Amino acid sequence: MNEWLRGLKESSFVFGLSRIKKLLKALGNPEKDFASVHITGSNGKGSTVTFIFSVLKEAGYKVGLYTSPHLVDFRERIKINNKMIPQKKLKTIIEKVKKASKGLEITYFEAATVICFLYFAEENVDLAIIEVGLGGRLDATNTIKPLLSIITNISLEHTNYLGGTIEDIAKEKAGIIKRGIPVVIGRMDKKAQRVIEECAKKKGAQIFMEGRDFIGKGIPDCFEVKVFDKAYKGLSLKMMGDHQVLNASLAIASLEILKKDFPYSIFKLKKGLKDAYIKGRMEVISKNPLIILDGAHNPEGAKILREALNSYFPSYKPIFIIGILKDKDKNGFLSSLAISDHKIIVTEPKIDRLYPKELLFEMVKKYTDDAIMMDDIKMAIEYAKGIVRNDELICICGSLYLVGEAMKEFRI
Repeated sequence: MNEWLRGLKESSFVFGLSRIKKLLKALGNPEKDFASVHITGSNGKGSTVTFIFSVLKEAGYKVGLYTSPHLVDFRERIKINNKMIPQKKLKTIIEKVKKASKGLEITYFEAATVICFLYFAEENVDLAIIEVGLGGRLDATNTIKPLLSIITNISLEHTNYLGGTIEDIAKEKAGIIKRGIPVVIGRMDKKAQRVIEECAKKKGAQIFMEGRDFIGKGIPDCFEVKVFDKAYKGLSLKMMGDHQVLNASLAIASLEILKKDFPYSIFKLKKGLKDAYIKGRMEVISKNPLIILDGAHNPEGAKILREALNSYFPSYKPIFIIGILKDKDKNGFLSSLAISDHKIIVTEPKIDRLYPKELLFEMVKKYTDDAIMMDDIKMAIEYAKGIVRNDELICICGSLYLVGEAMKEFRI
């Protein structure tokens, strides 16, 4: 990664749109040069955008995808038709952004977002799918005017940035809703849903809701989705976890709204869904011993992970390797993961937003007596491999940053 970009600090959060708007204007407002879809939410964003991306790519469109954080390589964040931005192209665009940003104290995420917009504009993508970094209203990505806004769900997260109640967080995420632009929302807390409905009404944005306008039923191997007046049957996914049916349903509803501009066949829909894959989500990276990576980092994500482990690996008892960030609900995560009768290895990701392993270790000891602390993910994996039994699996979770570090150790 470019030294200038790295020097902006990946973890810094300085909210507000004034800096990025000035920078985009200096660069000719590239965000206006391509059609887009904008997505926010507490969980499921990555999977939902991956399903939409995969179907439209399969249908023959040139599709850009912007996600965060990356796991191993910064270029994972910016892709066109599953190919990361080329190193040479990235270097050229970084120089443009660096030159244009003089006098502006921009953040790492703002720079990354502008790089993405420039790349998609220069490459003339048919559609760009843009995932927020954090929140929505003041997120750097909220400078686009999309064809469609998507809100996957809302849960308590980033409370020191977004507010201390579910309503506060819903209000921030609802900030991506634009006047007259339709919005699709997934299954969520009723308090959050009311906030989003109210925001959509004020902005004259038609709202489509899970359970009312669309619904999915079944398991990843075989499910169906009823959306508006249609029923798509015989669908299947590569990705594991019953929650992926909900994410796929949200994606299909979104695709149905986009269909007038981006038509596709049922065959392309089925193939795109089946081929969709995202790293670090219930990903099996070793079979002997069985090792699973999952980016679950909040209570809802921990609950989903626990259910998936029980469903797919009922005869295995998990050994959890956990590292988490300081702005997460640590107690909620540990409680939802149900770790009371499990071996726990506590460590920390190498990022300045980490929650110190010593503090996490003290917290974990309130839930289980069988816990140990390791300095880093490498030591944690080596220790876990040394103690794992035939009826146990190793699950690394708590942060996508920790998952990324594990992937480097396994050279994935």
